[in-house]
Amino acid sequence: HNESQQLLCNTRWDEYDVAGRLLARDGEYSETNLNGWVVLKFEGIKTGSPSLLDPRQAGEALFPERHSLQKLLGVKQANPIGFNSLYQQDPRPSVEALVYPMWQQVPTVPENLRHTVPYYGLDFGFTNDPTALVKVYQHNSKVCLDELLYATGLSNAEIKLAYLSQGGLVGALIFADAAEPKTIADLRQLTLVEATAERQAKYPNLRQYLSGSTYRLPGLNVVAAVK
Repeated sequence: HNESQQLLCNTRWDEYDVAGRLLARDGEYSETNLNGWVVLKFEGIKTGSPSLLDPRQAGEALFPERHSLQKLLGVKQANPIGFNSLYQQDPRPSVEALVYPMWQQVPTVPENLRHTVPYYGLDFGFTNDPTALVKVYQHNSKVCLDELLYATGLSNAEIKLAYLSQGGLVGALIFADAAEPKTIADLRQLTLVEATAERQAKYPNLRQYLSGSTYRLPGLNVVAAVK
């Protein structure tokens, strides 16, 4: 009915968990977004000014009798990403945990990097760890990364299909995880894979590789990344 409401109570685990996906879809409630979610979170360590629902001062622990401020600060130091999620209910990457902390997200590749010849970085995963593929634009100390692939359960053939469908060139240099030489060798070889109806619908721009009911995917220029 018109007055019906939904209540979701959960501990945040990841920025793409159920609550995160709902917020990304519906947004937070406001005068201009009446169908959004009213978000109420009780941080392990209070940040910001006191409010009617949480009158604590900034820096105060939520339940000091069970989880003291000293204990919470220890958790934060040991695992900042987990602390942001489970204790602060604000899952997000930790600046301290990033390899390159000083970065910013941009909508497109900057004009001064578009003239460069891109190369790629490939990190293998399957069950728990996703396979990640990024396109790298670099000129001197300026670097722009374009994430093309981040998914679990991908076979080598699916990696090729995804790479080629996004305009990846056959001869482009791809630096991959040196710990998996067998996978690198396989990606460098010609791959024959069934062109199912599902795959043809998913990759409509790969008709040039179709041969009857089979994709003939060329070998890619994958090399082992050396630190």
